[in-house]
Amino acid sequence: MRNNGFTKGLITGTIIGATVSMMANSADSKKGKMFKRKTNNFMRIMGNIIEDIMDIRG
Repeated sequence: MRNNGFTKGLITGTIIGATVSMMANSADSKKGKMFKRKTNNFMRIMGNIIEDIMDIRG
């Protein structure tokens, strides 16, 4: 049961990451730079949150 949740989370994370990456690459240069900066910050924050959750559970 626990493996099933992990797999769903992994697939969901991959889809979200690919979508954000495609959106960042499709923007024009000026907007693209701003969007990439915001996207990188968002990914960093989400990574920190996930790391904290894993530390709590582990």
